[in-house]
Amino acid sequence: MNTLEVEPSQLEGINWTEKGEPKLLQASVTTTGKNASFAERAKSHLQKLAHSSKQRIDITTFEAEGEGTMGYVAAWMRYETAIGGGGEASQKNSRPEQVAQNAFEKCFEFMTSDATVDPIGAEHILLPACFASSNTEILVSHLTSRLLTSIWVIKQFSPVRIVVRGNQDQFGQVSIHRD
Repeated sequence: MNTLEVEPSQLEGINWTEKGEPKLLQASVTTTGKNASFAERAKSHLQKLAHSSKQRIDITTFEAEGEGTMGYVAAWMRYETAIGGGGEASQKNSRPEQVAQNAFEKCFEFMTSDATVDPIGAEHILLPACFASSNTEILVSHLTSRLLTSIWVIKQFSPVRIVVRGNQDQFGQVSIHRD
């Protein structure tokens, strides 16, 4: 049996305001119910989208256990010091190409902005940054209502100062300071 022991340590803030150079565009296509056709069509469409944006893409496919035939596409871009993207789940009668398109567009929004993190990544950074001993600053590709609500809730119960520059559903900057 392998074990991992993690020692307590002080959290440090991050200044995540530059992406660095692009490294790799990646995607995954996950299906249930032996839905190989969905996977192949979504993968093909992602390759076309990447080619049209002059990017090389690495795509992985997975078959998961589950009831019915569902599909999920995620696309993300890795940079020297940033990562972000987006995902989309199929709905009943969804065309695989449209699911892939929606996921790629979310990723492309991140790629074409100055953001260093996508909204989901920002949500995961938020709470540890509030406990850090130093300030944190991140650039978010899309200020979602969920992220803004999380910030509001934290501000109700914590002395930490969080400043958001930008409007909901747009690019934004989040700064977290301990007073």
